[in-house]
Amino acid sequence: MKINVFYVLVLVVGLSCKHHSTQTDLILQKVENLAEQFPDSALMLLDSIRNPYELGEHQYALYILLSVHAKDIAYQDIDTDTVVFRARDYFKQKNDVRHFVLAEYYCGRVLQSQGKTEDAMQYYLQAKQAANEKDISIIAFIDFFIGTLHYNQLLFNEAIPHYKNAAIGFSAFADKYRSQISSYQNIGNCFLLEEHSDSAFYYYDKALEIAILHNDSGKQADILQNIAVAYFELDDYVQAKDLLNQTIPLMLEENSKAKLYINLAKVYHQENKKDSALYYSNLALSLAENDNF
Repeated sequence: MKINVFYVLVLVVGLSCKHHSTQTDLILQKVENLAEQFPDSALMLLDSIRNPYELGEHQYALYILLSVHAKDIAYQDIDTDTVVFRARDYFKQKNDVRHFVLAEYYCGRVLQSQGKTEDAMQYYLQAKQAANEKDISIIAFIDFFIGTLHYNQLLFNEAIPHYKNAAIGFSAFADKYRSQISSYQNIGNCFLLEEHSDSAFYYYDKALEIAILHNDSGKQADILQNIAVAYFELDDYVQAKDLLNQTIPLMLEENSKAKLYINLAKVYHQENKKDSALYYSNLALSLAENDNF
């Protein structure tokens, strides 16, 4: 009787573990499908997995990778998520190329967020080399952040080709139009800082066309501000003011409006119109009370 009870208990425990493992696989699969479009929902699903440290090796590696991925898409800090290096090693060992490339990319993202430029570049280049040419989306993101590393080092001529590659890659996906816009904006910024204003305006206009096509008022506002700043740098204060005033109705967030009003204050300051400069400075300050920066 005792022996029979023992075997029944072993069977029940075994079935329970198998059920739990299957349920975890289903959750991870859902997270993988959701992370790009709904990262907050993906993170909530991941939180529903109890004791992730007790998962099997494959499940835990995937859990780590998807956690970093969803956090990054949701604009959360990932600079302490160094455990992704462990996931990267696992996927490399198992020759799981798709997950390995994503993990390699996120090793670069973590290092970049820590300010380790050279190390981040190495991981991005390794990820790009390992990627299948069909992985257009991840290659586009790799190019975008390689461009950003160059941009932050003021290597604009080296950044531009990577941003162009990224823009072409993102154009293949309707849901990545914002990333395409950001690529064109950054190309415009590179040309502006290199004092090639005609090329800068060309790429700002390409970005604006996409934002208008998708009726994205937030992105339209960002681009119009960029163009206004470009005119400001060219000492064309009339055009700068006109564009900034066009942008005001498109702004929804108070912090964004604060930045816009600061730019208006700068224009009026350059025109030696002190009363207007003070007016917009104070207006900006009143909207940015909770933002110390």
